[in-house]
Amino acid sequence: MERIYKYIEKYGLLNMNDTVLAAVSGGADSMLLLRALVDLRSQYKLNLAVIHINHSLRGEDAVADADFVAQMCAAWQVPCRVVTKDVAEYAKEQHLSEEAAGHEVRYQAFQEEMACLNADKLALGHHLNDRAESVMMHILKGCSPAGLAVLAAKQGKIIRPLLGLSKEEILQICTAENIPYCTDSTNFETICLRNKLRMELLPILRNEYNPHLDRALCQLAEMAAEDENYFNEQTKACLIACAVKNEQSAEIDLAIWRCYHATIKRRTLQSLWQSLSGRQKLSFAQIEQILKLAREDCGEKKLSLPYDWQIVKRYDKLFLQKEQMSNGEDYVQLWRWQDGELVLLAGVLKCSLADEMETETNAYQEFVDADKLDVTLEVRKRRAGDRMRPLGTGEKKVKDILIDKKIPRDLRDNLPLVVCNGKIVWLAGVALSDEFKVTAETKRIACLTFERTK
Repeated sequence: MERIYKYIEKYGLLNMNDTVLAAVSGGADSMLLLRALVDLRSQYKLNLAVIHINHSLRGEDAVADADFVAQMCAAWQVPCRVVTKDVAEYAKEQHLSEEAAGHEVRYQAFQEEMACLNADKLALGHHLNDRAESVMMHILKGCSPAGLAVLAAKQGKIIRPLLGLSKEEILQICTAENIPYCTDSTNFETICLRNKLRMELLPILRNEYNPHLDRALCQLAEMAAEDENYFNEQTKACLIACAVKNEQSAEIDLAIWRCYHATIKRRTLQSLWQSLSGRQKLSFAQIEQILKLAREDCGEKKLSLPYDWQIVKRYDKLFLQKEQMSNGEDYVQLWRWQDGELVLLAGVLKCSLADEMETETNAYQEFVDADKLDVTLEVRKRRAGDRMRPLGTGEKKVKDILIDKKIPRDLRDNLPLVVCNGKIVWLAGVALSDEFKVTAETKRIACLTFERTK
């Protein structure tokens, strides 16, 4: 336990009279975290509380875990709130994996409880191996250097007192200190990427390449975090020098902005985007398109961004602002589909000739009669009054199709429409036109795919 106390002191994770909300699942990590905070409660005069999330994914086991946490909190005299969420339903509604949906649901609940308690800190039970797994996940998915700076000991109001310990060390301490805990059997299922890393890839890398892999990955994260702090300071200076922002929009003076390195430019764009839209980061491809626009010698030009935002270049100014469908502003791109893919801010459209229709497809892949397509197609966002005839139905308004399919409102304007001679061929990910379907008379088949930007 002494190592945890020293780690907390070294990184200044607790202050006197802090109100601390601890996220406790009932596993060994979070139970050790809670026990450490209980032990330090009098020393730091902490106002300590616990939140437990039941994801409704494991039936009676999840209920048993919630009861266990509540009982231990009662024994240690810590107020506890159990929150039940239907993660599977949320994942379906938001088109997310259960892993991603669970993450969003947890942090939404944490934020709500933090606000209710006016808490100073949110204590999480991440340990050294968790951090190593996160670094490796980001590497495999592809990330910027900033993406390596994950799971810091102190991150805003979040604190992680167990980062100095491995999972093995945590289990040893729980045994030595007689700290009870639950075991989640899904931790051993190789379904989600994190568990596959934990159970398959990382053991191979440790055994055959580097037995100290986890500490090496965590050291990489520490160095990346230091670099990130430096770049954040440079980005703040750039924003002060060349950007003006209010609650609805931002303006960048390109004459000044051009003097900065591309790394700082990317970061200023991400900073302005996140602060105004409240959304996750733009993709690398989206940022590169904005940088390309900023370099162009033009009077005025626009790029559509997700969630009804747009970038407008007017001479030596770059504006980030909301766009409105009602004012007629949208994008139209001409696409010679046989020449290759079309990169949009919302994703990438591809079309190629196919020998036959695949039996296993998804909503973002469709097969059409290639001979019914013009050489050049239009690609645009939806407009008021758009209509099409989906497979096996009569003509319907695009707006009604999106509502019937329960497409989230904030996704609707990011789905491109592929148009041929004024007729909608495909509302990507939602509906294919009956007029362009493959039939017995079809001689050539084209495969349309849309890869959404993450």
